Amino acid sequence: MPEIVPNIEQAAKWFEPVVLVAPGAAALLLGLIIWLGGLGFRRFLAAVIGAVATAACGFLVIDWDAVTSVGLAVLVAVIAAVIDKVFIVILAAALAAGIGFAILAKPYFEEPAVVMPTEKPTRLTVEQSLDVVKTYISDCVDEAKQVGSQMPLYNLVILGGLGVIFLAGGFIFWNSVSALCCATLGTILVFGGMILLLLYKGAEPITNIGSDKSFYSSVFMAMVLSGTALQLLLFRQGIKKQTEPGDGGQAEGKETGGRREKPKSGWRNR
Repeated sequence: MPEIVPNIEQAAKWFEPVVLVAPGAAALLLGLIIWLGGLGFRRFLAAVIGAVATAACGFLVIDWDAVTSVGLAVLVAVIAAVIDKVFIVILAAALAAGIGFAILAKPYFEEPAVVMPTEKPTRLTVEQSLDVVKTYISDCVDEAKQVGSQMPLYNLVILGGLGVIFLAGGFIFWNSVSALCCATLGTILVFGGMILLLLYKGAEPITNIGSDKSFYSSVFMAMVLSGTALQLLLFRQGIKKQTEPGDGGQAEGKETGGRREKPKSGWRNR
């Protein structure tokens, strides 16, 4: 996979601009919203993530047609909106396992021979650009599967343990895990959006990140931690309201216009 990255950067220079600019700008904007306020509109967030992930996976990875991809995306969006809390917890576990895999699998990646033609390259159309993207995604998926089969058992146990920890922790400490999940996903989208926009400008952002991993890893962690803290701070009132127990009809009276009414007296209350 290390050799795939430079080839993507070289190929992106010949993509139709809309292939990079449109998803890059959308990812950047959506990432900032999720990073800062994902906890405040989790149902909408779950629906959007479910729809986008399903459509992208179906169209780019599984090679479904557009109608099938959109139809299943709508179905997943509805389901995710209905079970938004469960969806967010599952998403948090998946993110934890995915990031863990990226860290643990690094020593096992080989260098596949994926080479972009160099003789007189020309500007690709939108369809041709998407075909190239599908090819690279397919190569990355195949390489990840191969690496997964080569990893020792204890690494797979670690990844499974991460998933279980976040699943269990998500149901026990839902607010904290959800804020961490939103901050992490938002940061990933911000990074991804910036990379796409920089590729459009002809830069080599992925290579630059690889040459200074410690700095960009620190920036990533700082964004995740600050985003988590900001969301817990901004939406603490909503969290308190969700966790306050009801009075169960035991209150002496109820609030009306800022004043507390006393229970009416009568033979029924004696």
